[in-house]
Amino acid sequence: MRRSTWILLSIIAVLGAFIFLFERKMPSSDEARQQKSRLFPTKLEDVASLSRSGFEPLSLKRKDEERWDLEAPVADKADRSSINGFIDGVGNAEVVRWVEGASPKDLGLDPPRAAWTIEAKSGRATLDVGGEAPLDAGLYVRANGRVALALKSLEETLLRPVSDFRSKELVASSEQDVSKFSISSGGKELLAFERDGGAWRLTAPFKDAGDSGKLQAILDDACLCPIDHVVEDNPKDLAKYGLNPPEKAVKLEMRSGAPVTVRLGSALPGADPKKALVYAFSSDRPSVFAISSNSIKSLSGDPEELRSLALFSHDPYDADRMEVKGGFSLAMVKDAKGMWSLENPPNGTKSDSAPALFTALSNLKGTKAVAVVDEKALGLDKPFITLVLKGKGWEESTEVGVEKDGACYAKPAGRGVALALSKDDWQTARAALQAASGGKQGK
Repeated sequence: MRRSTWILLSIIAVLGAFIFLFERKMPSSDEARQQKSRLFPTKLEDVASLSRSGFEPLSLKRKDEERWDLEAPVADKADRSSINGFIDGVGNAEVVRWVEGASPKDLGLDPPRAAWTIEAKSGRATLDVGGEAPLDAGLYVRANGRVALALKSLEETLLRPVSDFRSKELVASSEQDVSKFSISSGGKELLAFERDGGAWRLTAPFKDAGDSGKLQAILDDACLCPIDHVVEDNPKDLAKYGLNPPEKAVKLEMRSGAPVTVRLGSALPGADPKKALVYAFSSDRPSVFAISSNSIKSLSGDPEELRSLALFSHDPYDADRMEVKGGFSLAMVKDAKGMWSLENPPNGTKSDSAPALFTALSNLKGTKAVAVVDEKALGLDKPFITLVLKGKGWEESTEVGVEKDGACYAKPAGRGVALALSKDDWQTARAALQAASGGKQGK
């Protein structure tokens, strides 16, 4: 092939590649029609701030990926889901038709009822809210200087009250950052608990392992309690709401930063009895709120019901080794794949007995907690077996007593209570122990 032909083919190939790449970046015909019908043809990406003048002026600013703050008219935590909904609603807003040549004043755009400024990665966008079109045909708006008739439904989005953009949760701080929690009334501490590794431990009115699920629910109720409405911003007198002194006070100590105090006050006069509204104030928010006392009933529960009924504070599935001492004597180890096997299995033991035994022992839990006044009465003066659980950097044990009148109790080391075991669960565990011990009856 001649040299000139090669050159011509090369030019055609380069030109073809350029056309392919250029057209690939161009919107399809469907996409082009969709962009033409939208107020903003460019997607509103990574919005950093929102501000509105005119109707209920406000200013919102993104703090990080998870949080937005309201900066005006009052400094407060904003509701991220409401803001995301607003951005999606505006970004996907469609145009009924573009309006040319009409007087902005006749369309309610001089001056506009409200003027939005949106700062985003894609640049600054402006959106002015005008009047309603005759015959309920839509809403006049001005997007980046261009007038359009938009769908009437957009009005609700653009004229949402400031309260819609505020956090709907009582506490601004994250419950995940709480390290200690306490409830007091009249200066008396009613309940207190603190994080103990990945679990919660009761510290008042007694010290014991706590039921992490129940205690986490109490923390969530206090922090995430839904707000019914705002009563007063930047209050100067909390006493008139029964908040100084409060009916109850919740103190949240954080892993870092200042502690947060939640005050619960008197009932709202004339409120719907079914809602049972009371005044509330959180020190990390600027307002007195009305909340339903139905949402915080857990704060008045019996502390005795909050004790852990688990035999171990660690999850048995996080252990690497489990030992049984006493009436039965054996040990199980977990391999790199998470499978359990017997260490030095006795003759007559089934090869698959270790997983069944581990499951049976792990399923043991208390049905109730009782005070240990007489160990002999609970069969714990000379325990039947001792279960030892070992993991990376930790070890704990629980004694299981001799059956007394069909009842069996377990006492975790370091705790002042015994746990009544389910009769069925204990019989299952005992049968699994016998199978793993080669049929040998425990003493």
